Amino acid sequence: MRSLFLFPVILVGCGTSSQGVVKDDAAADSAWQQRVRVSVCRRPIDKTSEWPEFGTAKHQATIRIPPSLRQQPWEAASESAKAGGRQQVPRYGTAWDNTYSQFYVSVLDSVKLVYPGPAEPEESICIERIDGARATIASSNRGGSVKRPISSNSQPRASGDSAGPLGPYMVETTMRYPDGLSVLMYGTASTKEQQNQMLAAMRTFRRVRVNKELPPKS
Repeated sequence: MRSLFLFPVILVGCGTSSQGVVKDDAAADSAWQQRVRVSVCRRPIDKTSEWPEFGTAKHQATIRIPPSLRQQPWEAASESAKAGGRQQVPRYGTAWDNTYSQFYVSVLDSVKLVYPGPAEPEESICIERIDGARATIASSNRGGSVKRPISSNSQPRASGDSAGPLGPYMVETTMRYPDGLSVLMYGTASTKEQQNQMLAAMRTFRRVRVNKELPPKS
């Protein structure tokens, strides 16, 4: 399976002034703010409470996935093996798909909450909190345009890939918790309905809280 994510490489050249970097950052931030202002934040209303729930993100969270997306077979087989052959629904996953759609969850060292580049067709950007984490939720319809990642943390499948077409509807969420836990959720959908389901699924992400045992009473 191809990796969906492309981590950015930062090149530092000789003679680059810090003043120039500050100006570039300010320009990028201004362009991002304009994208947020002109976009329409989409919050689809789907009955997610009936969707299957999975553990994900290195067992640090749960998420509900629409039934139209199947768990990746290799993950399902691995979970079944851990269960000792007992019949049960595999409950841990980081990747789900069907013929023309894919959805992934990944824990990264860090994520960007501001995405570079120009606006995309039918773009939606939401700046909000999910489960107490700062989150940027973006979606667009890239259609037949050049497959450029919404953020620098992801890499969609290129057009003409022999594995088959994906998209054209893209969704991407980056989250950062106060303690630094960073999460990237990324998906490609073949229909607007599937895109809405992915947007709804992203908002079901919940971190698993470990209850600390109280010390015995003296």
